[in-house]
Amino acid sequence: MTTHPLCSIILPTYNGSRYLRESLDSCLNQSYASLEVIVVDDCSTDETAELLRSYRDPRLRTIRHDQNRQLPAALNSGFALAQGQYLTWTSDDNRYAPTAIATMAQLLETTHVDLVYADMRYMDRAGNLGERAVLQEPFDPVSGHTIGACFLYTRWLRDLCGDYDEECFLAEDFDYWIRVSQQGVMRHLPEVLYYYRRHERSLTENHAYTCRIVATTVLVQAKHHVLTTQAAAAAALRFLGAAHGKPPVAVRAASRLLRVLTFGRISPYETWHAVCYAEQRREIATVIAAYLQSALEMREAVMQITAILATIGDIYWW
Repeated sequence: MTTHPLCSIILPTYNGSRYLRESLDSCLNQSYASLEVIVVDDCSTDETAELLRSYRDPRLRTIRHDQNRQLPAALNSGFALAQGQYLTWTSDDNRYAPTAIATMAQLLETTHVDLVYADMRYMDRAGNLGERAVLQEPFDPVSGHTIGACFLYTRWLRDLCGDYDEECFLAEDFDYWIRVSQQGVMRHLPEVLYYYRRHERSLTENHAYTCRIVATTVLVQAKHHVLTTQAAAAAALRFLGAAHGKPPVAVRAASRLLRVLTFGRISPYETWHAVCYAEQRREIATVIAAYLQSALEMREAVMQITAILATIGDIYWW
């Protein structure tokens, strides 16, 4: 009988009891038998504790923070207890396909890859499936493309890269993947193995967090020297536009036509943004430079860039 390496799934949660059982069941019902699930309750005040007590599965362990410490700290608490040779984490409102871990583990076992990431599909609050998320390969920290929410990596890579950076809340995964890409081999698996829920409480769907996510992302890029200070400031506008979505069809068509006629590589819409928001771009660059010179801590820099971005109305990108 073949014994597969133990896989540890970390599941951080904070007041996420609404979807937690669905997420947890998707972990425990994996076809990959050799696994442990560690739930980190980040000081929830809802029914999370009672829900977790209802489980009797020996593969499940739970720990609880005595105060809310946010996602990166919860991840670090979970991974500190993980015993697996393969590691991953998931959110309390998403779910795995039944063969997700087995499929990704097979690739780690049979190839010289340190991290594998798979495709996912979006779903709504009721669990109805929507569009497939289009992931980019290879991972590209310059454009801000990440690896999605379905991944598995080796203990060796974890030991090399260390903990999640607790300063990088809202971009802790992006920061980690940059470090991973500098140390290990990553491979994209073009198969849907994960279902990502969009709802009003999801951080990535909460517009109150949009500016903070953008601010943290560009600071992470500057910290790792992925982008220069000026390029990171310009990226803040691009990411903010991407968060707002696409402009009207007629505007997009006219812009594409202008690009064709001028044989330009830069969208005229992008050029227009650069002119309209030149002052904000300069202000953001000043904050980034202060952060890189250690004149500002990450939290202070995020707050200042967030405030600058909040003065900008809805802008669009495509």
